[in-house]
Amino acid sequence: MNIKKAAASTIIGLALGMISITSAIDMSTGGGVFFSNSFDGGNKSDFLYKSQKYSWMGGGFNVFFDATYAELGVGITLGSTIWETLINEASFDDDYDDDCYYSGWNTEFTAFKALNISLLAKYPFLLSESFSLFPMAGVDYQWHLSEKYRGINIEYWDNPNRLWLKFGVGADYSVTDKIYIRHTLLYGIGLSSKAERYGREAFSSIDEDLYFKLHHGFTFKAGVGYRFLVN
Repeated sequence: MNIKKAAASTIIGLALGMISITSAIDMSTGGGVFFSNSFDGGNKSDFLYKSQKYSWMGGGFNVFFDATYAELGVGITLGSTIWETLINEASFDDDYDDDCYYSGWNTEFTAFKALNISLLAKYPFLLSESFSLFPMAGVDYQWHLSEKYRGINIEYWDNPNRLWLKFGVGADYSVTDKIYIRHTLLYGIGLSSKAERYGREAFSSIDEDLYFKLHHGFTFKAGVGYRFLVN
């Protein structure tokens, strides 16, 4: 009987604890715009090229759902990729009429679309009745939708989707009890995609110097949120 009472008390205590925790969480949703970029990254080769730089920048809009200690976001990115390559001097063999030498920077541009799904943990610090600051950290999955070069669709060897590790800081400013303005600044590190791994495996036999460099860049977001529950 005592065991049953103890078990019942434990269950009731846990239930009350869960209720108290849940009641302390503000649920909200919102949306806004963002700017994002990557300074460099991707597969590199010291065999064919003196220097390679793969960077991109873009922006878009996103929506988010917030539960005080976590933010789930979905966004659409529209951007442009810049491919800069400093090609080593090369000569062709005797099958050609004349030997050909070329060395210099070659720059190409592509336009891409991507879907971003992010999950970030956060811990808010209330600095005043209307202003809070919170560190954030989590993941952002960049789902590649399409990419075009001079109007022609690019087909990758394998999946070009990329997982990003992101961390930074955000701030909320309450306009009313229900409405707030949110700004977020994140630094991201992009891991290797399946397409990049496929490329390294495919060319490893002819280029032992082929290696991968992590992508990295910033994301800045600005949006408006609406609280469902205010404590």
